[in-house]
Amino acid sequence: KLGDICVNCKDFNSVTLHYDASLDIMRAINKTKDRRFADILLKMAGAMLENGEKDEASDYYTEALPVLKQFEEEDGSSEDENSEREDVTTGVLIKIGHLNHDAGQYDDAVTFFKNALSSKSADKK
Repeated sequence: KLGDICVNCKDFNSVTLHYDASLDIMRAINKTKDRRFADILLKMAGAMLENGEKDEASDYYTEALPVLKQFEEEDGSSEDENSEREDVTTGVLIKIGHLNHDAGQYDDAVTFFKNALSSKSADKK
């Protein structure tokens, strides 16, 4: 929660400290498959982008992808919940594609864009 408060204040150095501490705790207690873990990774990636640290942002987005995909595949969720999760995953794939493009890694960017296009949510739109 402290990281979220710091985001509102635009204090992105403090944001990264608080989110990083949260991630360390979740890793220590083996909660890396938890939806909250993915949410914090996405928030950390956003904070890194605000700080201009694109490589680090890409790393956090990439770490979040398997957790997000896990939730897409789980049974028992409503169609709306699955659609929202797929949209988040598609958005992350697109962001990683843009970050790769910005870094001059065009082949990797194309791969991420293709994955985003082939995602289930892209088929629905």
